[in-house]
Amino acid sequence: MTGTGLLANTVALLQRDSGYVPELSERQNRHVHRRGFVPRKGFAVTLGNVIGGAGDVERPRRAKLITDHEDVHVWQARWFGPLYPVLYVGWMVAGGAAGAVRWVLDRRHKRDRLFATVESAAYFLNPFEWWAYSRDDYWPPSGKIADFGWQRPCCAPFAQIRPDRPSGIPTRVR
Repeated sequence: MTGTGLLANTVALLQRDSGYVPELSERQNRHVHRRGFVPRKGFAVTLGNVIGGAGDVERPRRAKLITDHEDVHVWQARWFGPLYPVLYVGWMVAGGAAGAVRWVLDRRHKRDRLFATVESAAYFLNPFEWWAYSRDDYWPPSGKIADFGWQRPCCAPFAQIRPDRPSGIPTRVR
């Protein structure tokens, strides 16, 4: 995970303006870039302790995504170490295949788009994402989940367990 974080920081450094965000980075245990390494438009991505695609962090929802969702991925990478990318990508592959099989076999869901069913199984139902979305108090993501899988959050949102920062947003960003 350290190597992937270095790769993400290198990509950001090579960009003309990666949009490094010091108020969400310095002494926060992570490096945040408004742009940086972003494989899918509109999504933030965390590699090691480097977050790319943070976007407009002046918007409270976007800042909360970084502090309450992506920060969970930073800690997941630390806790699970080299198993984290193996488990995450393994779920993506197996979940994607299961979603495709479900779409083919379940006649009730033929009206659902194949991509939406595969994306739900591979990404949104990934236990690492379920955990991060739950901590962000954003489970289930509005209109993103097919009608199968985790129905309730797996844990309490940070806003409930950190009363000193009810929205999870650092004071300097508000």
